[in-house]
Amino acid sequence: MCLGVRHPQARCRQCADACAPHCLQVDEQGVRLEAGCVDCGRCVAGCPTRALSIPGFALPETTAPEGRALFVDCWRVPAAQTPEGGYRVPCLGGLSVSRLLALYADRKGVAPVVLLDRGWCGKCEAWNRSGHPAAAQVDDAAQLLQSVGVLDARTPHLSPAALPNALASPVHPDPLAHAPLSRRRFFGSAVREMTFVASGAAISEGMPKTPPAAVQRVRPVERMKRLSLLADIAAASGTELPASLFPAV
Repeated sequence: MCLGVRHPQARCRQCADACAPHCLQVDEQGVRLEAGCVDCGRCVAGCPTRALSIPGFALPETTAPEGRALFVDCWRVPAAQTPEGGYRVPCLGGLSVSRLLALYADRKGVAPVVLLDRGWCGKCEAWNRSGHPAAAQVDDAAQLLQSVGVLDARTPHLSPAALPNALASPVHPDPLAHAPLSRRRFFGSAVREMTFVASGAAISEGMPKTPPAAVQRVRPVERMKRLSLLADIAAASGTELPASLFPAV
């Protein structure tokens, strides 16, 4: 599924460009991960074809109480500091635009999705000196939601919520240390993650099932998932996807 491997002339290096520790390399031979990876998932969020994956970003089994904001926190934050019903991920920068849209859809637009900025990102290995790791995805998600009529106050956003630096874990801890994972919950998470990726294929039903052997089709899974989610969100509010989201001849 890697565009850079299947079609080197495309020169797709979005995963490598997103890698703050600069330990990911892509060429026609494949994707190479060198020493220094901090498991932040920023490469996954940047990949347009979902060729990469990393544990820790499955959609939450439960969300915040109905009518209340869903707060998203980094694993480096002690679990006790995360608000009730919060969604904890290895790094906020690993949340793709489609993941943010899915979190909004799960809240049904009743309450916002709030990414908590603890003030630690500037000293984290996942920071690449271009602002908050999740800022670009949050802005893109907000613009897409606004295009289907969602009010700005309801879109996912970053919110300052500083904590003392002394509380920060030096590395991304194993979340199982905070919340024991049952067999049922483990397999449930795996199924939800596969469903999340597969459901983005709904828009491609009209595409040929078996392309010619000479054609190596690489589908833009991330874009397909965004459009699928936006279509559902727009339908729920009685609007339609704007033409500006599609190519024009």
